[in-house]
Amino acid sequence: MSLISKEEALLELEPYFPLLRKAVHAAWNSWVTGPIAPRMQHKRVRANLVWNDYFFEMIKELSTGEHKGIRFAKIPYNQGFAVNDRFFIKFNKADSNFLSSNLQTQSAMKYHDPEIDMFGGEVRLELLYVLDDDGINIDKIAIVQRKDKFVAWAIDIEGDNVAEIPQTLEPSITETAKTVAKKVIKPRKHAKENVVNKDGTNS
Repeated sequence: MSLISKEEALLELEPYFPLLRKAVHAAWNSWVTGPIAPRMQHKRVRANLVWNDYFFEMIKELSTGEHKGIRFAKIPYNQGFAVNDRFFIKFNKADSNFLSSNLQTQSAMKYHDPEIDMFGGEVRLELLYVLDDDGINIDKIAIVQRKDKFVAWAIDIEGDNVAEIPQTLEPSITETAKTVAKKVIKPRKHAKENVVNKDGTNS
């Protein structure tokens, strides 16, 4: 599998945006109006329940037979939806930079490496939701393709905001790291030795 352009993804996936939006918002509303939200003790609880209800809503919608070209797919360590037998889309929560909240397992790292073929050539994407600063509303819903630790592109499916993050991030991060290292690790200056001559003077 290799990276594709956001324009190519938009062309094929845009017809499914209403379905995806509907399922994400239904899952979030289920969480907000449910009995567990007021008693939440850790944000993992919220993420797990929204994830669960998203799949519940999607499978319920697909069972109507009204949506062609998309199906539920479960592959070892990955559960999502296959679109047009070309795209595999996982669902997850993300931060404001569209980086998903995944445990860094070998499977997760492989999923984000577009040079590794995991599912017979399918393009691996993520459907992500981003919460507002207070964590009480959905701020964005986006389809994202990753390139290892970085975002290749992100499409906000709730509006006209289509973001493409340049893939020159890695060098700039490296330069930043060097700058920080220079600030933290300063070269030790070698003190000049004082040599006392026979006449008592220093040289």
